[in-house]
Amino acid sequence: MRTSFTEKSWPVALGLLTALQFLPEFISSYGVLLLAVVGVFVGFKRGWQAPTAPWLYVLLLFFGWQLIGLVYSGDPKAGVEVLAMQFLLVLLPWQFFSLRQFDEKWLHTAFYVLWATALLASALLFGFGLYRTFTYPDGNYAVNATFFLYYTGLTEPLMHPAYLSLLLVMAVVSAFWMRWQGFFRHRGYWVGQSWLLIFLLLISARMSLIAFVISVLWLVWYLGWRQGKKRLLVVSVLSMTLFVAAIFLVLPARLQQRFTELSHLRYNIQAESINDFSGLTIRLAEWEGVWVALQSDWLIGHGTGAGKAALQMAYETLGFKVGLEHSYNAHNQFLETALSNGVLGFVMLLLLFSLAFYQARKQQNWLAMWFLIFFFMCIQTESMLIRHRGVLFFAIYLGLTMLAGRFSTSPQPSATDAAKT
Repeated sequence: MRTSFTEKSWPVALGLLTALQFLPEFISSYGVLLLAVVGVFVGFKRGWQAPTAPWLYVLLLFFGWQLIGLVYSGDPKAGVEVLAMQFLLVLLPWQFFSLRQFDEKWLHTAFYVLWATALLASALLFGFGLYRTFTYPDGNYAVNATFFLYYTGLTEPLMHPAYLSLLLVMAVVSAFWMRWQGFFRHRGYWVGQSWLLIFLLLISARMSLIAFVISVLWLVWYLGWRQGKKRLLVVSVLSMTLFVAAIFLVLPARLQQRFTELSHLRYNIQAESINDFSGLTIRLAEWEGVWVALQSDWLIGHGTGAGKAALQMAYETLGFKVGLEHSYNAHNQFLETALSNGVLGFVMLLLLFSLAFYQARKQQNWLAMWFLIFFFMCIQTESMLIRHRGVLFFAIYLGLTMLAGRFSTSPQPSATDAAKT
């Protein structure tokens, strides 16, 4: 009886953690603790194994190097906070892969819960946005809708649009993976997927949308090429084209500008107002500050937790008043890592992605390959691994998508290939 309860408690804890990502960060921390405790009991019942995947050991190496960085950090207090978050990046994937047996149904539970919670959260946010649109005192419903039903005005009751869009994209693609595997035949699949895509447009988190479109185009090319299905390629390319076109049909002008301004690269780093910068040029200015900050400590960085202070000093040197006023980070995870842990930390992070992708490719695990491409693109303009939400997202879905390689079915041969055999 105790064994039965232990077996059932693991998917419950995993599903609960997946759902808690949509709630405040401190609540999701309790979910991590619960999963870790339950995982220990499940491990004693099912047995442990030493993982053999090289990328898991790179994770350990990366964490160890950050731990060493605490020794020479100019801000050890901030360094300890960073390490506490980075420990999740090691804990969850290692826990998943250390269990001697990881049932496929556990993986499906996590993805089902993610999809259902994404639908619920998006519906509640849209409903609340409608309520604020029609109850705002000025009574200008058309103008109010452009603020309360889009971007930060829509998602601010829950979280920043960049992080919510990560969860929604993951929900869409993981649901597609389950359907591809033959496990998701629910009648509401297409309705739910369509709603999540529409909501992604309303959120209009720029980098997530761009990364989503590019990574999905890669995915359909990969699947279509392996199966020889030209129709899949054509339909998918047309669908993504319509999705991109919808940006300029659905979004209000102020949000369309977030995409059209990407062609403007000129900026004055000493400008007085944030309005003198676009989303892209503000990042170019930040990266200029990173370059200055790394001049003296490029190999090992300024120490874990001390990168932000070094970047602020660089902003002051450059006269980047807006960056100082808003205390901007590097808005690029690789550069953020280099600030604290130098080129060595940068290389370790890059090696993590490379080895994980190599293993996923060997296993023909397209879900993990897609995830690595998608997240790699997202962190080019966001420092997501310095935020609890970003670390938790990467830790959970890096582990789960890599585990999918154990259960993925190989694409069926095309009719032409079958005739040849």
